[in-house]
Amino acid sequence: MALEMKKRPFKLDGSTYKIKIPCKAGENPKSTYITVNDDPESGEPFEIFLNGSDASVHEHLSTITIFVSGQMQIIGMDVQTIIDKLKGIHSPLGSHTIPGHGMSPSLAASVGYIIEIHMDSKKKD
Repeated sequence: MALEMKKRPFKLDGSTYKIKIPCKAGENPKSTYITVNDDPESGEPFEIFLNGSDASVHEHLSTITIFVSGQMQIIGMDVQTIIDKLKGIHSPLGSHTIPGHGMSPSLAASVGYIIEIHMDSKKKD
């Protein structure tokens, strides 16, 4: 059974969020940016992009970007399922704070929380 994928429009609107993540034990947290672009038809997230100032986590940022965006683009995929799975991932590097939200146990969990915050902000608009 082949999955049916959404087609990416020429232009998408979204928001970029800045968080600080611990990269190595004992180091100061580094800035990481999470962009969430929305599907113009459904209003739900269509894709994400992650970028950061610490090269040691670049492959993690790229992997999360590719896999989460791919899942979001499957027709019928429930974005809340993606969020819940991401929020369940824990890191030995420790937790960090998501501004206005609380503690997050990992970079992947932070992506889940940011997508959830993004979706909640759309409901208020």
